[in-house]
Amino acid sequence: MERLHSIFANHNVDLKAFLDLHGIEHEFERSIVGETVSLVIAESHPSWPDLARHLAVNSDLLHTVGLRYSAEEISQAGFCEFQCAGQFGYPQPEAAFGYQNITYYPSIGCRSCGIGLRQVDPFRFKKPPTQRHSHVVQLNWVFDEFFLSERARLDLEGSGLTGFRIGPAVLHKSGEPLHDWYQLHIDAQLPGVIDTSTFTKELCGQCGRTKYNHPTDRQIEVRLDHGAAPDISRSPEWFGSGGSAWRSTMVSKKFVNYISSRKWRGVNLAPVLVR
Repeated sequence: MERLHSIFANHNVDLKAFLDLHGIEHEFERSIVGETVSLVIAESHPSWPDLARHLAVNSDLLHTVGLRYSAEEISQAGFCEFQCAGQFGYPQPEAAFGYQNITYYPSIGCRSCGIGLRQVDPFRFKKPPTQRHSHVVQLNWVFDEFFLSERARLDLEGSGLTGFRIGPAVLHKSGEPLHDWYQLHIDAQLPGVIDTSTFTKELCGQCGRTKYNHPTDRQIEVRLDHGAAPDISRSPEWFGSGGSAWRSTMVSKKFVNYISSRKWRGVNLAPVLVR
C-alpha cells in the first residue's frame, strides 16, 4: 500500500517554481481558467519530504490523499471496495435533479440528502457511453450504481457469483434500451457494518439520518457478522455530502479474482480490513 498525494493549484507561482527547481514531474497548462499546476506524487518519491514541507506553508492549493495498492495486495484481500475509475455524463433529466422524479419511488428516501432513495425505473442516459475500452462505467451523482458493457454482462451471467442481477438502462429521448450497456443491480446488503467511529458525519436536517464523508487516506474496516457474505453487496451505511448519498460496494475475493482473470478495465479495487 502506498500513499499518494494529488495536488492542484491555479496561479501558484511559488509551487511551480519549487517543482521546477526540484525536477518534480507535473502538468502545467495556460488556459482561460488560468495557469494551473497538477501532479500526483507518492510518499516514496525522494523529493516528497521537501515538497511536504513546502505544502505545509503554501495553502493556496487543493491537496487530497489517496492510497494505491499492489496487484498482490488486491488479489489476497478477503474483501475489496469496488469503485469505478471514472464517470460518464449525468442521469437524465439532469436539470434540477429531475432524474430523481423519474428513477426513484416518490415516497421512499429523502430528496434533500439522498439517503434511502429506491430505484423504480431504469436510469436514463443522454447518449450511449463512449468508453469502449472500459467494462464498467458510472454516471455522475450516482456513485453506487454501475453499468456493464456487453462483454462484462456476459462474464457475470456465466460466473456463478452472487448478490446481483442485471437490467436495462435507456436513452432519455427515445426511452429505448441502450445497446451493449446494462445496469448492475446490487440487491444484497453486506452482513456486517463498517467502522465509522473516526469518520466525519453529516446529519440531515430534513430526515434526521446520518451519512459519512468517505475517507480516502486510510483503509475501510469492516466487522462482518457470522455467515457467508454474497460476492457483491452494499454497505448499510451511507456516504456522501450535501445532496449526494451512496453506499459502499463490497466484493469478495472470488469476485476480484474472477474479474481480474477476465481482465476487466475501468474498475478500481481497494482492499478492506475485515474484523
